[in-house]
This record gives sequence, C-alpha cells and structure tokens, in this order.
Amino acid sequence: MGNNNAKVIIWSILGVIVLGIFAFIYWLNTLQSWIPNYEPETDEPYGSIVFQRYLKKKLGEDISFIELEESPAKTEAFNQEKQGLYVFIGRSAYQDSSEISALLDYVARGNQALFMCEDLPRDFMMTLFYPEFYKQERLDKWEAYRKRINKETSEDDEKELILEDEELEQYFDDLLSTPQEKTWRDIDNFIQFRWDTTINFTYTYGLESTEVLKPSLDLSYVSYHEISFINWPFFNPMVLSESPQEHELMGEHRFGTYMIRVPYGEGEIFLNCVPLLGGNYSLLREDVFEFTNHYTAALKGEHLIWDNYSRESRWIRDETTGGRSRSAAQTPEIKDGPLSFILSEPALKWAWFLLMALTFLYLILGARRKQRAIPVVFPPRNTSVEYAETLGHMFRQKNEHHRLMKMQGELFNSFVRERYGIKLNMQKDQNHNEAHITLLAQKSDYSSDIIQEIFHLSTLAQKGQGSEPSLVRLYQLLEDFYANCK
Repeated sequence: MGNNNAKVIIWSILGVIVLGIFAFIYWLNTLQSWIPNYEPETDEPYGSIVFQRYLKKKLGEDISFIELEESPAKTEAFNQEKQGLYVFIGRSAYQDSSEISALLDYVARGNQALFMCEDLPRDFMMTLFYPEFYKQERLDKWEAYRKRINKETSEDDEKELILEDEELEQYFDDLLSTPQEKTWRDIDNFIQFRWDTTINFTYTYGLESTEVLKPSLDLSYVSYHEISFINWPFFNPMVLSESPQEHELMGEHRFGTYMIRVPYGEGEIFLNCVPLLGGNYSLLREDVFEFTNHYTAALKGEHLIWDNYSRESRWIRDETTGGRSRSAAQTPEIKDGPLSFILSEPALKWAWFLLMALTFLYLILGARRKQRAIPVVFPPRNTSVEYAETLGHMFRQKNEHHRLMKMQGELFNSFVRERYGIKLNMQKDQNHNEAHITLLAQKSDYSSDIIQEIFHLSTLAQKGQGSEPSLVRLYQLLEDFYANCK
C-alpha cells in the first residue's frame, strides 16, 4: 500500500513539472520581440503591419494589393499598366543588379517607389546618384575580369591599374575637399549614423516658405517600454550634394536629412533611411501618425506592391569582381541554413531549445556510471506447519480425528525406520510386532509401555477409530518420545 502511494506522488510531481514546462514555453511565445524586424505579418512593436494597413487605406479600398514573395526580376507585378506604388520597409534591402534594373524600369514608366531602409544596396544607390561613374566603374571591372580570364594582364596593365587608383583617390580628394570631410573616402558612403536616444524630426517637402510652421515631432527608440540608445541614420550631405542626380529634401532631423525624393524617368523614388517611423509601436502614437500623413502625402497609385522578398538576406554572384560571392546589401545577415526553418517558427524554436536542454541534462546526469540493481532474494518459506494446521482444522471440523492420528502414526513409523532400522507393521496387531517393539525400546532407551501405547493408538487409527482425547494423548506421547529417545 505504501509503494502505491509513493508511485502516485512521484507521477504527480512529474506531471506538474511537465505542465510547468509547457506553461513556460507558452509564456515565452507570448512575449513580444522588441528587435526591429519590420515583419508585416506580426503585431510586434517593430513590425510593419500597421504601416501596411495605413497605406492600403490611404490609397483606397479598391486598390490591388500584391505581396512579392519572389525576385522582382521574375514577377509580373511590375508589368501592370496602371500607376502603382512599390514599398519596401526593413533594416536592409537585399537586391541584385537584375532586381534593381527591374525596379528602376518600373519607376521610369511613371510609378512610385518608397524605400524605408537604413541599409540600401550599393548598386542601387550608385546607379541612382552616380550613374556615369558607376557605369564606367563596372566597365573597368569587366575589362579587368576579362583580362584575368584570358590571362592578358601584363606589368603595364598593373601599372595602369595603380595609376587609375591614384586618379580615383585624387577624384575623392577633389570631391571631399575640406579636412573634416576627407575622412569620407568612399563615394558609396551614402548613409551615416549617430548614437542617441530621443531625436527631433521635421517634414519640409512642399513648403515654399521657411516661415511656414514645419510639422515636427520627437521620436525615441523604445525597448521593453524604456527609452534606449539607437543608431539614427541620415544621408551623407557631401556625397548627395556632389551627385549629378536631381533630388529634393523631404525631411530632416537634428543630425541631417533622413528622407529625400528622387525623380527617375516619369516616376519618382522616395528614400527614407529611418524605418523606425513605420514601426507598429511608433505609429500607435497620434503625433507620429499625423506626421506620417504629411510625409506620405505625395504617395499615390492604383495598386500597391509590398516587397517581402528583398528583406531576406542571401548571397549573389557579381561577375564583374571575378565571380566572387558577396551580399546584395552592405551588411549581410545570412540566415539560410539547416535550422533556418526551425528557428524561424517560435514553437519549433522553443521545442528545439527544450530538446537541447534535456539532452544536456541527460549527458550530465544520465551518463554517469550506474550499478545494476541488486534483486531482493527472500529465503524460502516453510509451509509445512501451515499445511499441517490447515489439515488439523479440517479434520477437526469433520470429526475425523483418526485420519490425523493415522498420519502421525505413519510419521512415527518413518522416524523409527530411518533412525533405528526397525519397520513396524501398523496393519498387524500388537502381538505380531512385540519383538519389534521390544527391540525399539532397547535401541531408543525409552519405556516399552509408552511405545506399546503409541503403537496401540496408531493401529486404532488404521481401523478408522479415534477420538479427540485419543488424538491429544497420541500427540503428547509422540512429542515426549521425539524429545527423550536416544
């Protein structure tokens, strides 16, 4: 009974532990991630589902909505005849040259594109702001690559390449003339960062007079409901000012310009390097929402293309660099791998972590040297006494005392035969066994009269005669004989 209670307690404790683990996993899944990921499918603080719904409502209920789940270079979404709006929001945009070309062709036909991104592809920015320089750069790379493939490189070519590098450096020196600006050596350093918490934003697009009150707001990065530091991006003013591409400033903060408008072909491109403005948490503020109405006032279209594909990091091939692999954006975040899908799903991710934790605990606790359990061996029980008692009770209830007396007589005869070698014949009378009885008395050094009485009672039992006093008398005589015989 005690063992059963102990098992019930043990299983109850194990059940509570398992339920506690599942409750803990459920609690972890309900926690919000405060990392800016700008996922449109989630309602996390820095997802983009609120901004997506805002644009749908702004453009009209009857617009066609398209989510890009494949490369823009392979989709038919950019071939629509109606005027449309392309939107990308994320920390980094990962696009190769073919995707950039498809996007720019789409804009050139009279459409709009909005990028809310702090890390834009170099190919895209160079094509947009320094097209001639970038075109010549790619031609030079192709020529260098062709020479390497055809093994045409000579010492003169190497000297020429060195000279080109010196000329390029001189070009940078001329472009960035002041001592402070000479630290910006790369022409593709379009975006810079400053570390801060709260920052002031101002929307300036379309304001003809500086006396007009500029709509502004203070915005901060909030993590776990507390204001925290973050890198606030802004466009490099020197790089943009030297660009031959026409562009118009649309918004500023106290570090610099964060939003510009670039006409391209018959369309226009809006570049916003602070995607935090489109986060769910930010747009829940009424002043941020009103501010969003200002800087998105120029957006229009009969269809909305929402780019989810370009947010996923991947590697591309750039043949102009000799076929080397490089990321499509400035700061690659490679996510593809054997565990990518498992870690992308919250339930599978925590199940994987739980499995790893249990495996680790098993390696620590279960891999120790174990001794096999020693079985408990109980000594064999002597059931003869219980058997005799059972028979005695049965014979007594049925008044068959002679049967028990008969069994006692047989045991007595067996004892005498084994110890003294004398065989008594209980079927014969006392006169026939007189000699045996006399011999037994001599060998056992026991009273001949008592032995004769034992024999007499035993022969009565053989004939079916016996009573309770006779049974008791025979038992007493036999006990005395066994105790006192030689």
